[in-house]
Amino acid sequence: MRRYPKQARSKAKVSAIVESATAHLRDNGYDALSTADVAKDAGVSVGTLYQFFDNKDDLMHAIAENHIEEMLDFREMLFGPDAIYVPAEILIGRAIDWLVAHNAAHPTYEQIFCGSWSDPALMEMQQQGLGGIVSGLALIVAHHAPHLAEDEVQTGATLLVYTTKTMFSLLADSPAEMHPRIITETKRMMLMYFNTLIAA
Repeated sequence: MRRYPKQARSKAKVSAIVESATAHLRDNGYDALSTADVAKDAGVSVGTLYQFFDNKDDLMHAIAENHIEEMLDFREMLFGPDAIYVPAEILIGRAIDWLVAHNAAHPTYEQIFCGSWSDPALMEMQQQGLGGIVSGLALIVAHHAPHLAEDEVQTGATLLVYTTKTMFSLLADSPAEMHPRIITETKRMMLMYFNTLIAA
């Protein structure tokens, strides 16, 4: 079970351990992730690592928590008080561009949440992160389409958000030269659906 440090010095050590674990996961994958290697590259002893993490699964959870925190920060940025006044095309563009940039900068997100390795607790964490974005988008849909029932708003917002999961699957399976087209078409499809939804 992961333990959270209280003192600044311990927090710095944990941060270094998580950064090292993230690099090892990115470069070598889950199966090759070694707590001894992580501790060495973090500049701490294995004993220090085990003061905060019982095993490499705890390290995976720590990496995942960082990703979810960034996703929630993104939600706050995207769906600020003035979000209802931002044209849908710009809002969708910002969301897709941020998610693409985030996944490019943090390939471990895909390894944790979309790879063959999975953990029910991590999947629940992802659902919470995506759920925050769904709820933010639902507010936008409800503002533009006050005639829609609550369940229609929720379903529409959910479909819009989860469309991005399909996009990332396509990006993973496609050559790099196709990525701009896939991203552009995803934005266009989402905007068309948004406009259809609020006009229903």
